[in-house]
Amino acid sequence: MSILNRFCLTDQVAIVTGARQGLGHAIAVALAEAGSHIVAFDRTEPSQTREAVTKVGRKFWWKEVDLAKAKPGA
Repeated sequence: MSILNRFCLTDQVAIVTGARQGLGHAIAVALAEAGSHIVAFDRTEPSQTREAVTKVGRKFWWKEVDLAKAKPGA
């Protein structure tokens, strides 16, 4: 078994915060390339991330949320 098989994420779902730019975008794209579908939480729509994720054949969902204003337990 290849070491890469241990990291196979085919048809898993990953939740990524801050997926619109920077590190969050890079993580979302890398997870999609590894086979995962992406659920993104961000303040504004991460359209470039959506494009990159769907380009590799994965599903993408976005939920508008501002984690800086989120209340614990709510």
